[in-house]
Amino acid sequence: MKPPAFSRWSFTNLVQFNNDDGIITSGASVLYNNVVRGNGATGIRSNGSASYNSSYSNGINYLFTTGNIGNISLDCLFVNEAAGDFRLQPASPCKDTGNPGFQDVDGTISDMGIYGGPASALFWPYGNGGPVVTNLVVDPPIVPEGGALSIRATVEIR
Repeated sequence: MKPPAFSRWSFTNLVQFNNDDGIITSGASVLYNNVVRGNGATGIRSNGSASYNSSYSNGINYLFTTGNIGNISLDCLFVNEAAGDFRLQPASPCKDTGNPGFQDVDGTISDMGIYGGPASALFWPYGNGGPVVTNLVVDPPIVPEGGALSIRATVEIR
């Protein structure tokens, strides 16, 4: 399944194991603090600004036309990926290397990935595991700017 094309903001996400591209943007998009890995084609393809992201183990990690500040291509070192624990280990290269305009709840520079940024505590109050999406369907798979899409997901609390 091809991922949706974002046209505005995308931040603090984990996008992994798509058969095709991880994140595709068009127009005046802004991407930061994302972790994109293990996708079959391009990790992040952006016509907008894409900075402070980690893209690794994709077919091609980055394709940009603008913006390219603070991006890395290194393993994020998750606490326990097999158990669905996507918090970052203390030695992770994604710790405190996200967008410096945002802080984590502990007052440090935001982390890259799903636990980074000032609102992370609001969305992930589940201790070690957190909610895990086990099935995600985006219809249609590609959306023109201004178009609509439908997202259906199954979530488990682990």
